[in-house]
Parts: sequence; structure tokens; C-alpha cells
Amino acid sequence: MQFVNMDEKKDWMKTIIDNAQNIKTLHPNADIDPITKEPLSPENNMESFVRAHKTKAIVNVTAIAAQAEMGAAQQSARDEAGVDIGCTHSLRDQADYRGAVAVAVTGAACGAWDERAEAYPPADFPELADAGSACRNPGGARLGAWCFLASA
Repeated sequence: MQFVNMDEKKDWMKTIIDNAQNIKTLHPNADIDPITKEPLSPENNMESFVRAHKTKAIVNVTAIAAQAEMGAAQQSARDEAGVDIGCTHSLRDQADYRGAVAVAVTGAACGAWDERAEAYPPADFPELADAGSACRNPGGARLGAWCFLASA
């Protein structure tokens, strides 16, 4: 088992802390020692300080996994309902997708956006003006580009 000499890390951590003073923490209790409930700093408890920030990194990874799971569950619900189906293209950043794909993940054809103008008014969603039946992401939702099914 290898141990880390925390004394050697103090100067490095102080520099990191000085550089990060203007960054908001991701969790309100991330800078509180979970045992003593005292504010953490390299001066009073370096080990707890490092432990808390490592925990924040784990929480971030967990949140990303939860978002992916939620996205899959929402897509499954959309597939079951037969409307609002995600598109088949596999671009990673679909926040402002403007491509020509007009087929849902199920293989069904997408319906025209202008037929759903009551749900997505052109004045509020100008990106749908010339979309036809192509997949779009009105409002830039996290789930990415999608379309209404032509058969729905």
C-alpha cells in the first residue's frame, strides 16, 4: 500500500485553491468537513479538504450517469407513446441541430413541424421555420434533436 505524503501536497493545493477562489462549489456542503462540520481549508485539515473535493468529483460522475439514464427513460416513454421520438442521427451535440434527417429511431417518418404550430409557435421557435419534417431541437433541450411522427 502506498501512502501520499500530504505535507508535499500543501503548497500545490494552496495554489489550486488560490486559483479557484472565484469558482462556485458544486455542492453547498462540499467545503465543510463531514465529520467536524467545520469549514475546510488546507491550513486546518488537508486530508479532509482533499477527501471532500474527491467526493465532489464522484458526485459529478454520478450526476452524468443519472442524466444519461433519465434521457434513456424519457426516450423509452416517447417511443411507447408514438410521438416526440428522437432522431436516428448520432451527433453528440444536438442542441442546435439543423440537418436533414427526417426519420425517428423507430424508422418511422417524421411529421411536418408546421402541423404542430400550436405546440411550437414560429414566433417562439424560429429554428422551425424552414424545418419541414426534419428533426430539430426546439429550445435546445438536453435530449437532442427529435420529431413528431407523421402517423401520430
